Amino acid sequence: MHRWSVLFLTAALSVAAEIPQQWQAALERISARSLAGHVSFLASDALEGRDTPSKGLEVAAEYIASRFRAAGLEPAGDDGYFQTAPWIVREQPRRTVISLRGVGKVIRPAAAQTAVAADEAGRFDQSRCKVVELGPRPVTPGLAGAVIAAIVPANESRRELFRRYARLRRALAKNPPALLLLAEQKGVFSNRLRRPRLIDPAEPPREEFPAVAVNDASFAAELDAARRAGRRVELSIQWSEPHRRQVTLQNVAAVIRGRDPELRDTAVMLTAHYDHIGMKAQGEGDRIFNGANDDASGVAAMIEIAETLARLPQKPRRSILFVAFFGEERGSLGAKHYVRHPVFPLVATVADINLEHLGRTDSNEGPQLRRLAVTGFELSNVAETLQRAGRATGVTVYRHEKYSEPFFSRSDNMALAKKGVPAHSVSVTFFFPDYHGVGDHWDKIDYENMAAVTRTIALGVLELAESREAPRWNPENTKAEPYREAREEAAASER
Repeated sequence: MHRWSVLFLTAALSVAAEIPQQWQAALERISARSLAGHVSFLASDALEGRDTPSKGLEVAAEYIASRFRAAGLEPAGDDGYFQTAPWIVREQPRRTVISLRGVGKVIRPAAAQTAVAADEAGRFDQSRCKVVELGPRPVTPGLAGAVIAAIVPANESRRELFRRYARLRRALAKNPPALLLLAEQKGVFSNRLRRPRLIDPAEPPREEFPAVAVNDASFAAELDAARRAGRRVELSIQWSEPHRRQVTLQNVAAVIRGRDPELRDTAVMLTAHYDHIGMKAQGEGDRIFNGANDDASGVAAMIEIAETLARLPQKPRRSILFVAFFGEERGSLGAKHYVRHPVFPLVATVADINLEHLGRTDSNEGPQLRRLAVTGFELSNVAETLQRAGRATGVTVYRHEKYSEPFFSRSDNMALAKKGVPAHSVSVTFFFPDYHGVGDHWDKIDYENMAAVTRTIALGVLELAESREAPRWNPENTKAEPYREAREEAAASER
């Protein structure tokens, strides 16, 4: 740690005389160098973007477990530090054939340019199909049961295209088509649909219409010309049965037991997701989505806090549970599995602080130095504890005017909140230049700033775990009512 960092931390902590000396010493052990070591490994090319599932994800899980083991934390999984979850992976069909007959020509995209998302084999031979544009407002009248070809604009951002796709699928959900075809030129949806789909055996199968993406400029241009001219096209699409295989996915969990005989069976959770979105299936140049800020940074901070608090000579009253979740980028799969199989009963889980995007300070809104945003800021009093910790460590803990509320439901904390646990995510940035891009590399992180916010989080966790009073949902906030009711129902079921 740089000398100025030590001096700043010591001066900041001195304003909070109530902080025990051993806590101050623990916070001073959190270092930028150590955080950089964790992030640089988890976000290295060797782990190939930590997709769920992938070999890189398995290596990341082993790394996290090895750090917990080295720190002497108690294993909290069903297999040592691993909380195992059986899943089924649906992969691409072995064979896909697509042809389009236009004006005087036939276009047959190569298999590498196509991707299929379907639960079973399919065949469509259409002398007429509905051709629309994937626009900002979905065009859906009269499309039920039809084959729809949606032209994907080439000049829109990836994020905007996914928004439009989500709107279109929602609009089609009540009256689904027989097939949705996405004709594109940049491979945005081909890459997305080509990723294996994870199927949870514990949940009923979803009823979904099949989708096919074709990444071929000539194919897209011919369909778009037909749409503009109002003429027919002959389209033939067929694919074989999608391949399925079984996999075991893993949350990584460890616990520091509390010292109080009455409170040690209750826990404060510190969580982060260790997966990211893998690699581009094809193309030149950098194809790896390294995910340094999203969310190797959160995992690194969790590891650093776990190693630091494990060395405390006197543990806090409550236990502290550390969980690295798989599959957040696939819909919080690991968090949803956890709430079905909690290490501590959810009613005995007093709070969860979920870590996201802690490393980059180059936000799209400008530099974010010594600032930490809390999602769902006013829904519970957890943020008040973090604010006190921030005042002691020189970090501003705040409610983001635009993103605090909508992002409350967009990370792993939501799975726990729905079960009544006061659970929030904390972030330095919400969006940054390489968000979900191949440029999210470990050397772009501001590790000195990351160390400062990590100390703040560590102090907040200690205060929550030391307090005899458990956090609570805000009774005066109507938006907190569903989570408060879930908490009350959980408590009633335990009586």
